[in-house]
Parts: sequence; structure tokens; C-alpha cells
Amino acid sequence: MFLVALLANSSSIKKFELDIEFEYDFLLFGIVSPEKPYRLAWQINHKHPYNFERAEDYEIRLNDKPCSFSRFDFKHDENHTGYILLANKEEGAFLLPELRNFDYLLLVSGALDFFDELTLKQDIGAVTSVQIIYAVDINTLKSKQNLVYAY
Repeated sequence: MFLVALLANSSSIKKFELDIEFEYDFLLFGIVSPEKPYRLAWQINHKHPYNFERAEDYEIRLNDKPCSFSRFDFKHDENHTGYILLANKEEGAFLLPELRNFDYLLLVSGALDFFDELTLKQDIGAVTSVQIIYAVDINTLKSKQNLVYAY
């Protein structure tokens, strides 16, 4: 009897959806380079003050398929900023499909009030294998949620 009464009243249960909007408090840059991830990180490391180190791959499910993207991290203690270099494509999948023209994504987080974007662009743009580095407005991307757990 109790189950019947519960089932009879289940249609009157109100459902609420919790819509959480994440804060994307980092800067995003797209990089075009034909180099393999480890070679690009090595080349960038020859520019002062960068010192990227290999980190665990960034794993995410895209279209119900597990994907793994190469990742390199660098923390600049003096400036209180963190840098994450991610491959944008792996085995035909794109981490950010809207940015399929970019081979790599660079996320910069931390004390951004003192961050010098021009210096970053000049330093990384001076790497011979980097064809372009471009600042991307994260708020314009539909698939920006793919980066929520990257930093």
C-alpha cells in the first residue's frame, strides 16, 4: 500500500535543475606548430623563464569516447602564474573543436593582473617552429567546458 501511494504521488514531485556556470579565470592562447608536443615544450624551455615539464595527460570523454591529450606544466613562482600547454588534437579528436586550426592550447592562470601578454607572445612567437600564437576569448567558445578540469 505504501508503494502504491508513493507511486501515485511521484507525478507531483517537482524536479529542479541546478545549472552551474564555471568561472574561467585563465587566459587562453592558441598555438600553431607542426612539432610533436615534447619537442615544442623543449623549444619553449630555451626561452627564459619557461621550464615546462611533462605532466599526466589530460584525459576527457568526448562524444562518449575516452581521449587523452599531451600536457606540459610550468609554474612561475616569482610571478605567481601557472602555464599549461595542451595538445589540441589527438587521434582525430579535438579538445576544442572550434579551434581546430590550432595544434596547441596554452592556459595561463594565477596573478593575471601583472601578466604581460605581449612578452609571452614575443617569447613563444620567437620559437622557430611556432607559426602563430593567438589570444582566444574563452567566453566565445561553445566547448569551453572541456577545459574545466585542465587547470
